[in-house]
Amino acid sequence: GEIEASIYPPLLPAIIALHQVVLRTDDPVVVGTWLRGLFFVLFILFAAATYGLLRSVAGPSFALLGTIVCGLTSMGPWLSDRCYTDLPFALALVLFVRRREAIATSHDVWTWLLATVAFLLRTIGVALLIAWIAEATTRRKYRVAMVRAGAALIPVLSWQLYVHHVERSWRHAQPAYAYQRAEYNIYNVSYSDLFSLRDHLNAELGKASTRDRVVRAFQALP
Repeated sequence: GEIEASIYPPLLPAIIALHQVVLRTDDPVVVGTWLRGLFFVLFILFAAATYGLLRSVAGPSFALLGTIVCGLTSMGPWLSDRCYTDLPFALALVLFVRRREAIATSHDVWTWLLATVAFLLRTIGVALLIAWIAEATTRRKYRVAMVRAGAALIPVLSWQLYVHHVERSWRHAQPAYAYQRAEYNIYNVSYSDLFSLRDHLNAELGKASTRDRVVRAFQALP
């Protein structure tokens, strides 16, 4: 019943796989120990990046206080010891915002790279790619906006093409067990399948109508 996932972007799984290749083992104790070390480093980098961001708009005392509040709340240390995308995504997000001075340039590869990393960690990272394009549009730099849109399509389309490949494969059409690719099975289907239902926690309610989708979109805006 091993499946090809199609809901979560691939960067974190790729990082885990890289550890397994380098360490030449898939022993969870060995790999997990190194991953805990990696996430400890990411947590330190996140704290440093947060301080740098706050320091750009406030004095040292307030920046330090903000960093402590951000990093030492219960969620911060908890996520620093979990192999979730939240911490690396947060780091990519803060670094993206830190490069706001460079966003105004025509071809800022680092800004695109940070937004791409964020997207490949969590799908919501597409918001950073959209903001990058919108920044040029609001400045009426339409040619720059078109270049950025083309660059933004590279990670987005690449991931969507992979999802399409998975959903058109024979393994997807012939699941190992009846509910393996059921639309309510959140870990085994794409977002398009999941959100095609009125309520994925109550699949018996059936498909979402156009009205359901519009209402859902407005409810998600806040």
